Amino acid sequence: MPIDTSRSIPLADFVQIQHQGEEVVLVAGSDGQPQVIAVGHTSSGREVAWIRPEDSDAVEYQVAQRFVGALTAEYGPRITNAVADELHAELTSGRLQTSTIGQAVRMAESQQDTFGGINFFLELHCSATALTPAFRTACGKAGLDVATLSPARLKQIDVLFRSALSEASQGNREPLSPAEGVALLERLLITQAPASTKGDQP
Repeated sequence: MPIDTSRSIPLADFVQIQHQGEEVVLVAGSDGQPQVIAVGHTSSGREVAWIRPEDSDAVEYQVAQRFVGALTAEYGPRITNAVADELHAELTSGRLQTSTIGQAVRMAESQQDTFGGINFFLELHCSATALTPAFRTACGKAGLDVATLSPARLKQIDVLFRSALSEASQGNREPLSPAEGVALLERLLITQAPASTKGDQP
């Protein structure tokens, strides 16, 4: 049975064989679903598979692009493109070495942590409870009087902003610039403004 190329492959399928064998190949499972296996060579040069599939009649060696697709589904295009730029030679040859899997995932996780740090900075920069200049300015544009906001309301705004920031950045996969973060806060505050002032917004 040929491999069903229309089916996506979870990144976890690649990760689980990263320490097995030398090269990654795809074979067709009993239902055509791509199955990720690792192959290697004995000291005599004979190829062996570390995981033997039920049906190995169809084998695909050009799997690097499929791995990039799995990485994109997990971390988003921006992080994946950064990883692909760093691992250009390893990810453009078509074939995929098992050692590349762990390297690529570690790089993606590091990049995601960096983006998370950027978003954390935006949370501090736009903090309602800290009454930062950015927050005060955003309140003015939204028609909110900072003096009327209770500590509980300020804390609630911070929670709402954190949630909106996570959604806008796709879970730290697409970080926002400071200007974009402030604009996001302004839009959030407009929804919190008294009904009588919303009509005054441009």
